[in-house]
Amino acid sequence: MQTLVARSVILLLLAVTAVSAADWPRFRGENGAGIAADDAATPVEWSADKNVKWSVDLPGQGVSCPIVVGDKVLVTSWSGAGPEDLVRHLSCYDRNSGKELWKKDIEPAVEDEPYRGMFMQTGYTAHTPASDGENVYCFFGVSGVMAFDLDGNEKWTTSVGTEFDGRNWGTAASPIVMGDLVIVNAAAESKSLVALNKKSGEEVWRLSDAKLESTWGTPIVAKNPAGNDELLISPPGEVWGVDPATGKKLWSCAGTDPNAACSSVVVEGDVAFMLNGRRGGSPLAVRIGGEGDVTASHLVWAKNVGSSISTPIVHNGVIYTFGGGFIEAVDAKTGESLKRERLDSLKPEASKVATHSIPAQLVALQEQPPENADGQAQDGERRRRGPGGPGGPGGRFGGPGGPGGPGGGRFGGRGGRGGGGFMSQDYGSPVAADGKLYFTRRTGETLVFELGPELKLLASNKLDEGDYSATPAISDGEIFVRSSKKLYCLAQATQ
Repeated sequence: MQTLVARSVILLLLAVTAVSAADWPRFRGENGAGIAADDAATPVEWSADKNVKWSVDLPGQGVSCPIVVGDKVLVTSWSGAGPEDLVRHLSCYDRNSGKELWKKDIEPAVEDEPYRGMFMQTGYTAHTPASDGENVYCFFGVSGVMAFDLDGNEKWTTSVGTEFDGRNWGTAASPIVMGDLVIVNAAAESKSLVALNKKSGEEVWRLSDAKLESTWGTPIVAKNPAGNDELLISPPGEVWGVDPATGKKLWSCAGTDPNAACSSVVVEGDVAFMLNGRRGGSPLAVRIGGEGDVTASHLVWAKNVGSSISTPIVHNGVIYTFGGGFIEAVDAKTGESLKRERLDSLKPEASKVATHSIPAQLVALQEQPPENADGQAQDGERRRRGPGGPGGPGGRFGGPGGPGGPGGGRFGGRGGRGGGGFMSQDYGSPVAADGKLYFTRRTGETLVFELGPELKLLASNKLDEGDYSATPAISDGEIFVRSSKKLYCLAQATQ
């Protein structure tokens, strides 16, 4: 009886939120859908001197996405020349003026991962913060999860694991807030999903499973046909439904990429879609709910469509995916492709990804040891470090790449040699508002489409040089874009 009462209390707390409708409180906004909750008009065109409300230089680089909470914009970045002098930064800006309100400089809690391999795609702030309207919660990999109030005062910090990703791809999944819980995909750090009490940082539950290795997606929440909340996440080769109150795995469906899961699940109605598909497997649609293995009973379709690293948008029965330099519209009911276009061919003057626009230090990735057939770095193995561990060698830090948001999420494929591979990969995810679909490419070019299966291109906009691997945030008609150098607020100029 006590167990039932405790579970009821937790579920009641899960229903409480202090975030306003216009906020963009986590990676890809409310519940990770990527769609603005308000209907304010957003700009179609911008440039360095058009529809830029403000821009600020960031204190460091990074690929985490900005979030918007009331009149504040928050974003993380990092600086340093190696794990031995790494500093992370949580910055808060006034959304109306861009004025810095406060900044927290955060020292690592333990020695962090050497900056090499595919980790060079993400750096040390790939996780997008999350907020409940009262506090902001940051995930910093092996340094743990930290909570701050909106004035920058630290509330608590909790470790969720101290392992490094065995592929040297780094860590990028973003935290989410669900009622009284902060839920973190700590796959790289401990092969676990971890729920923390958002007020104290104490661990509430932990779901540990070796299948979570190589999982970078950020969890989302959806209601099953019975009206109960389920936490959805996709490890390689499967999609899971998890009880958010207890961490118990409720069901699984097989069929996704068995090698790595870089993007996040998206939902429309009671159907979940996982379109990650780097290597083999089948992107799929699965009906939420059930028990145990629901592959035979709940699978809606499995098709050869996919968005690789970016998390797609699903809107009014159409899934919009970006990957491999293409945009594709997919029928959400059948999985059939409605239209597919190469991004660089959408208009004659469309710019192709140029290596000069990528920070020069990333070229060093081509000199890293190659991966074997399983995607493992040939000289790499999973390593664990605890507090006070010996200092390790740190390569010079380069520019970021990575999610996106997430984180991401938000990073993935192996770096090719001679200018291929990672040099031509986009890592951000699409977002939507005001009947428009926005996709920011790594060069800083943002393509604006009219929402609809015809994939009508409305504009192509370019900002300053830098690496644009983060996903934009949208709130009350304003678009917040971050690069490896700057944070921008874009808005339609008043006449």
